[in-house]
Amino acid sequence: MNKFIVLIAIFGFSNFQCNKDTAIDVSGTIIKLSPLWSSSTTDGNIAESGLIGTTVLFNNGILVGGRQNSSNALLMLDANSGSKKWTWQDYPTTTGFRLFDFPVISGNNLICHELYFNVNIDLGTSKTIWKNAFNGYSYDPLNNFFNGTIYCGNRGNNNNGNKPVGAYKLDMQTGTPQFILPVKIDTTNALASTGYSGDVSCVYPFIYNSDTLISIVVTDPPITGYRFRLTTCLYNLSKKQWVFERSPLFDANNGGVAGKPIVFGNNMYVCSGGKSVCFNMLTGDKRWVNNFTDGSEVSSFLTSSPLLADGKIFVQNENLYLYCLDPNTGATIWRQGIFGTCSQMAYLNGVVYFVCGGDGKLYAIDAANGNKLWAIPSPDVKISSQASFDRYVGLVPPQNGQKGKIVVTTGLNAYCYEAYK
Repeated sequence: MNKFIVLIAIFGFSNFQCNKDTAIDVSGTIIKLSPLWSSSTTDGNIAESGLIGTTVLFNNGILVGGRQNSSNALLMLDANSGSKKWTWQDYPTTTGFRLFDFPVISGNNLICHELYFNVNIDLGTSKTIWKNAFNGYSYDPLNNFFNGTIYCGNRGNNNNGNKPVGAYKLDMQTGTPQFILPVKIDTTNALASTGYSGDVSCVYPFIYNSDTLISIVVTDPPITGYRFRLTTCLYNLSKKQWVFERSPLFDANNGGVAGKPIVFGNNMYVCSGGKSVCFNMLTGDKRWVNNFTDGSEVSSFLTSSPLLADGKIFVQNENLYLYCLDPNTGATIWRQGIFGTCSQMAYLNGVVYFVCGGDGKLYAIDAANGNKLWAIPSPDVKISSQASFDRYVGLVPPQNGQKGKIVVTTGLNAYCYEAYK
């Protein structure tokens, strides 16, 4: 049944900024909302989607992706007005991934570790402090920042030459990856046709009983199709010895790591191939697995990083649902229908925000019950059907008693909306 759209003008509504351009459908979902500001991010051509995947804030500025002088760019915009503070385009390489998905902020520095390069940018001046390309080698972008150092793993493939598959840390003066230790990869009956020899998907250092430990998630090469096997291991960096070397998480019927794992207490939460698992990092024991086999749906890859907020775990599955899980048991608390591959999620004041790749809309979901609060399309689809919202949501926290802000981009413009609450 088609839903009727109601145009309303409400003043003093407690949960969101509303004006004559606000539209709400009959289910109560806001489907149109005027932005607080908009700002051009392009030279006229639509920018490549996904140039940055998460919120980067500095001195009341927010970083977004764009296109300037026919090339990809990062732009620092004033979070209150949208005016441009600076532009950066000093990429170390023109090939491979250019997505800054999990950048690290250390002081004034923005350190971006990606598959094929590292770069360190001064957020105050936009100057490149250092950059380097890996010349065909690839390191997993699921990095973790610990005691002033970035830790990561590398990917085994036909291009990696003699680089051992294992755990690495960055030389923070140059960005050069430094080898820490190798890991065991199970290549038994692996498909040679994939050219893939396994990788270290996550390296997570932490302190336990005064020792520095490294919890590692390993992806073994596939033995059927492009389905991978996941294991975990734990290394005592202080004592230079393994606590345990292999503890299986998923069998060969599942996919590789999807999104960045999250940690709460001694537990790590990993999404992979239509499943989500919680395991104890100290023992490798699985606490629970959620298979996401609701009724007749066929689960596929979980493509966004899981989110821990409001005492719950939120994961997005390509079977067209957003799930809210109990972090202690993995039980589904609620689910909400969405539209395919989504951006990283952002959380503020009981609301989860993200952009769906299937329909390119900005969504706001009530974290308590899964109710759909927003489903807002890009204003720029009137200009170009390709100008839907990118898979990026920037979050500006509340200030001076005012609500926070949600910033999204379209490849043509950045739009800033007042948060739902």
